[in-house]
Amino acid sequence: MFSPDDQFIITSGYDSGTYLTYWDIASGQNKRRIESPYTTKITGKNGFGKEITKEYVNAGFSDVMLSSNGKHILALTGPKERVKIWDYATGFLIVDALIPEPSPDALRSSGFRWSANGQYVAVGSTSGFTTIYSLKNPKNYLSAELENCSEGAFSNDSKYYVFRNKLTHKIGFYNLESGDIAYTSDGHSDFITGIVISPDGKTMCSASKDGELIIWDFASRSKIGSYFSQGLGQYFFITPDFYFSGTKEALKQSNFGTFKLDGANFPFLESDVFFNQPHVIMERLGYASKKEIDFFRQAREKRLEKLGFAKDS
Repeated sequence: MFSPDDQFIITSGYDSGTYLTYWDIASGQNKRRIESPYTTKITGKNGFGKEITKEYVNAGFSDVMLSSNGKHILALTGPKERVKIWDYATGFLIVDALIPEPSPDALRSSGFRWSANGQYVAVGSTSGFTTIYSLKNPKNYLSAELENCSEGAFSNDSKYYVFRNKLTHKIGFYNLESGDIAYTSDGHSDFITGIVISPDGKTMCSASKDGELIIWDFASRSKIGSYFSQGLGQYFFITPDFYFSGTKEALKQSNFGTFKLDGANFPFLESDVFFNQPHVIMERLGYASKKEIDFFRQAREKRLEKLGFAKDS
């Protein structure tokens, strides 16, 4: 891994101990070595309340990464997976903590993520816990422990950690400043497999084993609409108020024959005329140009005219 100023290459090694080495790119010389003890002693209480001490071997680094702002280095180490964070400039160890484990034989974390401002890091575990460390407070780096939490993502402004709840299949928003948690009002019907936030931070996408890919408005946490795949190159998109768009084959496969709205049934022709409005979806997603939106709006108006409907139907 390269240093933020591209002057050093940082490597990890294991030779009767665990260490990180800073290599000067120009000269090839070893400029600094950060060492971690060969063993780590952990003191805690067993199931009978008795205090015991265990010694673990630090069997090398499994993951090493620089923070987003280049000020800290994080590494996962040891068979029980400890998280360690060093100050990049001084090599001073500022966080050394054991990651929660699902069982005595559990070996590793499920990964980690840095916030964009480099002040927070989220470390997941196979036990369903995600631990968030804040590097803003030297007296207490532990910020939160989130239960039933699968891997998530930090918001672009580093104000929220967005995560997947493994039990409710909803998306949680952890406020990094206040510690409050809010959830989406609805969600998926099965395990959420991934969350991605758009580069501009306005929308968010979640995928699930239920086959639904949901686009969310990030600020309001409301659903803009859902994509459904009906095979290679075949899809449809539908909003909560029934506006839809998609390929012809996908619409046929999804049984878009009748819509029921306010107690009234709409056969396919009427539902297609009234609700198949790509320009409405494009406006709500917010990424299409005005020219593209106007093109689809005008195409629909021409279609309505041929069918004998008013333009504002």
